Amino acid sequence: MFIVPFIHKVTTHNDINVNVIQILTVGGKNLWEENNSLNIDTDILAPNDIYRTGKITKLGKKVQLCEVDTQKTNINDFYKWEEIDVNDRETFCWRTFIVLLGNNGSNWLDTSAYDVLDGYSVKELSSAIGARK
Repeated sequence: MFIVPFIHKVTTHNDINVNVIQILTVGGKNLWEENNSLNIDTDILAPNDIYRTGKITKLGKKVQLCEVDTQKTNINDFYKWEEIDVNDRETFCWRTFIVLLGNNGSNWLDTSAYDVLDGYSVKELSSAIGARK
């Protein structure tokens, strides 16, 4: 299964909701993959000093979206995508996406077709994140 820890913030500019979505990735290009038999909270997130808030949202059968509790999790303990080597495929890092989302998580402005993480488009991930509330 893929674990997708994320942070989602919405700001308003000129009456347009701008969604800033940060996803914890592996090397900025892959999702975090773990064994299905592991418990997301006790076996995966907590040992990595990541704490979630709210319910886990499933995207299909393989993706588990986990909103990160930014009060309990020290985000600065992790790299940002801009801080790692472009060829790095192992380092966990936060990758930021700016998305304009409408009602029910629909995208107003498409992200690049090249923004794909392990076969899941950023458009698909961001729509699921935006629609969960």
